[in-house]
Amino acid sequence: MSLFSLGKTNPATETSRLRLSVSLTLVFLVLAGIGAWRHELWRDEMQAWLNVRDAPNLSALLEEVHYNGAPSLWYLLLRPLALLTFRPEAMQILTWILAGATVFVFVHFAPFNRLQKALLVCNYYLLFEYGIVCRNYLPGILGLGIACVLFPRAEERPWPFIAALLAAALASVHSLIVAVALAGGFWAPRCFRWGPPKDAGAGSARFQAGPLLCFAGGLAYAVYSMLPRADTLYPQTDGWILDWVPIRLARVASAVVNSCFTWPRPAGFSRIPPWDTPTFSIENGQIFIWALLLFVLSVLFFKRHAGALVLYVVGTVGVAAFFYVKYIGAARHAGLLFFTFLFAQWIKQASRPRPSPGSSAVFDRWASVVLTAMLAAQAVTGVWALKEDFNQRFSCGKAAAQILQERHLDRGFIAVAPDWAGAPLAGYLNRSLYYPNARGYGRATHWDKRRTEFLEDDEIMRRTIEEANGQAFVISFEHPLAKEFTEKYGLETVADVVGSMTPFEDYHLFYRPGKAAAGASPESTH
Repeated sequence: MSLFSLGKTNPATETSRLRLSVSLTLVFLVLAGIGAWRHELWRDEMQAWLNVRDAPNLSALLEEVHYNGAPSLWYLLLRPLALLTFRPEAMQILTWILAGATVFVFVHFAPFNRLQKALLVCNYYLLFEYGIVCRNYLPGILGLGIACVLFPRAEERPWPFIAALLAAALASVHSLIVAVALAGGFWAPRCFRWGPPKDAGAGSARFQAGPLLCFAGGLAYAVYSMLPRADTLYPQTDGWILDWVPIRLARVASAVVNSCFTWPRPAGFSRIPPWDTPTFSIENGQIFIWALLLFVLSVLFFKRHAGALVLYVVGTVGVAAFFYVKYIGAARHAGLLFFTFLFAQWIKQASRPRPSPGSSAVFDRWASVVLTAMLAAQAVTGVWALKEDFNQRFSCGKAAAQILQERHLDRGFIAVAPDWAGAPLAGYLNRSLYYPNARGYGRATHWDKRRTEFLEDDEIMRRTIEEANGQAFVISFEHPLAKEFTEKYGLETVADVVGSMTPFEDYHLFYRPGKAAAGASPESTH
């Protein structure tokens, strides 16, 4: 019997289901491939690639992970590619493959109807946020999806289930929280004999100490890898929010609702989540009512399945609490709130419980309608996001690099301020740049306290001129400069590369002549 087999199936039915799954996956791969072809990597995507590309060994890479606020799985997946090529597009190919695998797992194994599976092909999160944008969240979604497939038989085959959960836990802090919730949904009813007798897994006396200890050890390592070093200056490592802040709570409530019911944003707000912009629902408190209503109705829906209930409550409360006390983030982070609901729906339906009586059956049908509405809204948003990324620059870093190459300025002395804006340029040019904020050369940003987070433009120029030591150089600012400033320092405009969908990824390029023509600097090939 196959590892993923959930029971006896009709061969003809299985063949038809496989054909549908393959067809939907191929459609997804075409859409995601078109999107990836037009997508410019932005600083957070390129940061991970450069960390992996420039690490002299695995030990140095794992040490650098502590400065970036995420576990190590994504870096380990990228490492073999970076040893083969310096081209960052390799990361896009890996993401494309992983996204296709994720969609196949969803459309082939999830107990959803055909319409719901078809809508997943254009899902905003699977297609755009995780399938085109190359970040560490996709392996977590894939691991959690595989864990849901294995959930019904996890007591018989605990180790594959544990491996899938650990993969999710090592992907991001958000998928770690959901992995803990999913593990709780499996073991809590078994350890505490909680739930109806015929609820899948409830009341089992078998205690799986080995798998539990392995899972706990993996969680401990994942948490350890995210612990910042003492000299870390990563933006989200500074403190915890433990005070009562109503507007912050309102934004978390908005994230809960908007994660499930996404919609296209107006031009100019494509990369800013709704909870970071003023809305009527936040201002007058309506968002709390909608968030509470969504949560309570979901609890009522899952109450007949102890495992699904634990997963939903622990996962939703856990992710929302992290948003409040630490970092609310953007739409890609809030996507884990939706997937918590989706995974709870998955294991509830996959358990094949007794037919629900009367009112429960009606409630189940309405829950399916609501899920379809969620997926439809996300599919519309996914197509919109794909269109926006196709027609606009996601980041101006790639275009700025091409301009420097066309004008033969790419091998000389190049400075970039602030330093975190340099990653796309460094990645596409495949070279080190001078970062005035860090008073040194680099590619990826090393988030330590040797950096000066905010510098005045005059100080940036002073440090750059001092380092250039008379040679000609190119300098990139994230913002335009006044005419008086450029005249003061003898700067000539090279290009203003603007229009980035991602905030703070415009590049205003200037050239300052020197005693020697722009040639290869000592650091140009680092």
